Amino acid sequence: MTQLYEIYLENDETAFTVGSIVAETEELYIVESLDETGRLDSLQVRPKAKVGKLVSSSKYLELMEFTKNYNVENGNYNPLGLEVNYDDYSSLEGTFHQMRNSGDIYTIVTDNDEEILIGNVKEVFEKEILLNAINFEDFTRTEVPIDKSEIIAIDILSYENVLLQKFLMQG
Repeated sequence: MTQLYEIYLENDETAFTVGSIVAETEELYIVESLDETGRLDSLQVRPKAKVGKLVSSSKYLELMEFTKNYNVENGNYNPLGLEVNYDDYSSLEGTFHQMRNSGDIYTIVTDNDEEILIGNVKEVFEKEILLNAINFEDFTRTEVPIDKSEIIAIDILSYENVLLQKFLMQG
């Protein structure tokens, strides 16, 4: 079983993600994050420079380890069978190009008030990416430039986005 961590953002001692580091490069962590019930929530890319600290032991992690193990034993941990080829995400720049080439929906979190944007990457430039962000009121798309240096986490694969993509493809 992989070690669970509380993963804190740089300069934030209160909010954290619970997950396992399933791959690591010089500049990135690839994290298998859990939801509050101990099930797989998403596979994330996190720039190491944006991670404030990793906590490997706490009562909360003991609870999450218990719920994760329970879900694994009962076949509820990863019901959609989400999988990622980690080699496609060995660098942040490579991740941006993989995102653009796939056309899939991603969640991007920035350090601009921890803004969350969901959409597909249209273009990759030297200092920014252009996201076709989804407006959830009417499912229209708006092009939003995102400064690469402000990105603190990317859900490269998540339950929410897989189901959203299926929903959008049915219409």
